[in-house]
Amino acid sequence: MKRVNGLAPVLCMVIAFTLILPMGAAGQQIPSPEDFFGHEMGADRKLARWDKLVEYYDLLGERSDRMLVVHMGPSTLGNPFLALFISTPETIARLDDYKQLNAVLSDPRGRSEAEIERAIANGKVVLVQSYALHSTEVAASQTAAEVAYEMVTRTDEEMENILENTISILIPAFNPDGNIIVTDWYNRWVGTEYEGVNPPELYHHYITPRGSIYHRTPNQSDPTVILSSGAKCPGTAHTWPINMRRRADRVS
Repeated sequence: MKRVNGLAPVLCMVIAFTLILPMGAAGQQIPSPEDFFGHEMGADRKLARWDKLVEYYDLLGERSDRMLVVHMGPSTLGNPFLALFISTPETIARLDDYKQLNAVLSDPRGRSEAEIERAIANGKVVLVQSYALHSTEVAASQTAAEVAYEMVTRTDEEMENILENTISILIPAFNPDGNIIVTDWYNRWVGTEYEGVNPPELYHHYITPRGSIYHRTPNQSDPTVILSSGAKCPGTAHTWPINMRRRADRVS
């Protein structure tokens, strides 16, 4: 996209913000989850399947310069495993630089004072937020789509502050295989007396050797915090200050 000097960028922003639907960097409309899936996320008797969720996240990544969608590799059953990097467009364009800065903050041993001070002054908080490890807690995998949409479209001061000071890495389904198993089973029996019964098979294939991708993902960016979001009860997310744990591991 060409850069324009003067007041033109400001005028373009004002015009864009007056549109009903949010627009991406290339002027393309970014659909809400409701528009894309045909129902609100969390609507009664409606579950978004993982293949359609992947399609939606890829679309957000194409149309928003705030998001980079990384296909980490296949899950245990061969389904796509995604990581969504979300921040300002300027930060997304320099992710490798911020990764190096955060590596200094994560383990400053052997670094000069100048390196450490530069990392403190220029680094950002890296938050990994994972969803849907336990696939029968279905709200989490549906919620991630709403969170991603809001982060790439909102223009209020609160969101601008979040984007400017953090790099969010969303793992929209820590268990893609389980989402498919549970969604297909639920859709098979929805509206019958068996609706809501757990599927008669193992949904947590991430415990197998190929499940190592699930455990590699957070460690590749030396995150400041990992937040694991489930769906059983309000306020039950688990939070780990990862950098402190990793430092302790390295010392021991």
